[in-house]
Amino acid sequence: FKAMYTYLFNSIDQRFKKHLTLCVNTHHRMGPLAWKMITEHSVKNDNQTIRRALCSTHTLNLSEFDNNVDKLITHVQENMRILTSSGESDRSIAANLFRILKAAPCDEFRSWVVQKQTAWDEGQAFDLENFMKNAKSKYANYVQDKLWKKTTTMADIKKESDIVALNSKIDR
Repeated sequence: FKAMYTYLFNSIDQRFKKHLTLCVNTHHRMGPLAWKMITEHSVKNDNQTIRRALCSTHTLNLSEFDNNVDKLITHVQENMRILTSSGESDRSIAANLFRILKAAPCDEFRSWVVQKQTAWDEGQAFDLENFMKNAKSKYANYVQDKLWKKTTTMADIKKESDIVALNSKIDR
């Protein structure tokens, strides 16, 4: 609900925002009326704005999802559902997924992604939904087989340095 309100509010022009703010300040109880005014004056059918706001795969990276492919794919699939329901599509999703997934901390997974991207680049049949399903499955298997390397965070480095410091105190 809040995301929808934010999107609608951000889609109205500055002049109407000033008018709405004045009305809210003048009439303290404007909840439903403000909502009605915003929806009536919001930008309608602005598909480019919807796509930019909802499907920003070009700015994503795997580390934002703690290197969890399942979380990333779920996020992308949700954005795709929203785009589809608004009559939009984004052909760059596959290219961006390849870019993002090639940063995975697992050599076997990266090799698989490169293989799929090569086939896609050569014009072979490619089903994005099937690719995402397989990526999630492979991720789960590599994690289970302990082939998915844990990335080192600053907290891990601090913890390791604290352990080294404690060990040196004990040795003295």
